[in-house]
Amino acid sequence: MDSTLLRSGTVNSLFTELNSLRLVEKKGYIEDWLIHFAPSNPVYEATQDPNTIKITFFIKEKPDSRWNNLFLVGDSWGWDIPKYRFEKIKNTNWWFLSFKRPRGARLHYLLSPNDLGTKIKSYDRKERRKKWFFDTRNKLSVDGIRRIHSVATFPGFEDPLKYSKYELNLKPMRIPKKLQGSRSAKYAILTKKGDTEDPEHLLYIHDEASALQYMELGSILQSGINQDRWPSMVIIPLSIGDDERTQEYGGRDGYPEFFANFIIPTCQEILNLTFEPKNITLYGNSLGAWGAFDVVWNRPDAIKNVICQSSPWWWAEANDSIEPEFYISEILESAKQKIDKIYIDCGIYETAKKPISTYESNKKFVAALNKKKYNHMGREVLMGHRYQSWAWSIPSALDFIYNGVKEFGPLPGRKMRK
Repeated sequence: MDSTLLRSGTVNSLFTELNSLRLVEKKGYIEDWLIHFAPSNPVYEATQDPNTIKITFFIKEKPDSRWNNLFLVGDSWGWDIPKYRFEKIKNTNWWFLSFKRPRGARLHYLLSPNDLGTKIKSYDRKERRKKWFFDTRNKLSVDGIRRIHSVATFPGFEDPLKYSKYELNLKPMRIPKKLQGSRSAKYAILTKKGDTEDPEHLLYIHDEASALQYMELGSILQSGINQDRWPSMVIIPLSIGDDERTQEYGGRDGYPEFFANFIIPTCQEILNLTFEPKNITLYGNSLGAWGAFDVVWNRPDAIKNVICQSSPWWWAEANDSIEPEFYISEILESAKQKIDKIYIDCGIYETAKKPISTYESNKKFVAALNKKKYNHMGREVLMGHRYQSWAWSIPSALDFIYNGVKEFGPLPGRKMRK
């Protein structure tokens, strides 16, 4: 058994002991118990299911700052939603919380005591995000008690991201004003040192230039190219305002045609390079993934490959020209499109209902791809909706696109379940 994993029932034995102790002995007993059993809090405990692990947090409040309540806020259920409430151990200044997660998972979390845990529920979602949003990039915008962003890594987790830091040499790309709107674009050429040939591959980072910063995508890509894992390529991060993207996605304003007929030719003209459609990949996460698939589905003549991370396939907001689960229905009802490769992944804790969860919609999407026999890779990650999750899984996506390799593990990744 993993050395960091306690036997099932270990935590329960602590509370049995506490019930038998005198009041004066309880306070010091918890500290002694943690030093002996769990020098690195939280505590990980085995369960009857070998694929599931029980986690228990023990949090001690300071004598000069008593708490009325304590909530856990994490990436698994949304950074603006306090999901779990701690329970205080009677006659002590300790709080505890236990719940289960899969082996090999990762939990990114914040602790929110008192008003930080209760007032957050009194706002509607837009107001909540504005006033109480816990930013996943460790920039905390809430005034009050200092909170610490932490990561709980469950036994079994393996991190394959071993790469050197690399600063991208991004150059601005002048997009004609008639195409620009609030859109901006930059480009970088990534090659192995000493390689003098022009890159044959083009990777668009759709609607997510911030992925370069928060996922360190440039370092991941350059490291893989240096190791001959992936070919040399040109990358083009595209950014667009929120208002415009929700109007364009869905094809109502001809977005796929705009991308294929104007964005791609303009970029190739500026770079003085020509790329075959089979060597062009469009990558997006969250709503940017929905828009990326929208383009490739409608214009496979111009772009052949797509990477979609945590796409909300339930989405239909702002476009009355499409229905919820539009592309799930499209795949099942339409003739098979000439797309080369489709990569899909989603966190298993993206479970908020809108009207179905992002996780459930991705399972339905992959089932549709299976039924129509598309060349695809469907993968689920034991994390939530966040850049760190996408950074962890993007190397396997690139392995599939450039090498045809389907590697679903190691944990926290696995094949998308039915």
